[in-house]
Amino acid sequence: MVIIMVMQAWLVSLALQFRRLVPCLLMLVDKLLLCEEHSVLGEHLLQVFNADLLRQLAPDKHLPAYFLILERIAENGRIPPGAIVDLLIAYSRNQVIASETTASGLWIRGSQVLLICRTIMVHHYSSRAFHSLSTLLAFLVVYFPDVEVQDTAR
Repeated sequence: MVIIMVMQAWLVSLALQFRRLVPCLLMLVDKLLLCEEHSVLGEHLLQVFNADLLRQLAPDKHLPAYFLILERIAENGRIPPGAIVDLLIAYSRNQVIASETTASGLWIRGSQVLLICRTIMVHHYSSRAFHSLSTLLAFLVVYFPDVEVQDTAR
């Protein structure tokens, strides 16, 4: 058990220090999730990323490197999405501040944030994520008019 805890801390540390390893860490999680014997370990690793990695991530310009992990955590219906949405709200607020200083109205990461929001809506009960997601989506509508958040279902 001690070895697993040390490896979890090591993987979180690697993800924080080397953003380029994020796709490799996700490949490891995917391999574990595909194996029947190790799927519990893969899900536990996602929970560790949710609990330990997300609280250490800064909502700055480097956060998009971790969007793949955020989306993978959002796909798991057993992990509460609150930490992801809170991080995305903080990131969006930082983008508003950055756009005021650079006078840029376009935000290229908006579609990626919306994709993570969509993933949360598909894989989680609405009562679990509705309030925080509505706050994030309302914020995006107000401050990023170039981000399309309308329902286009037919």
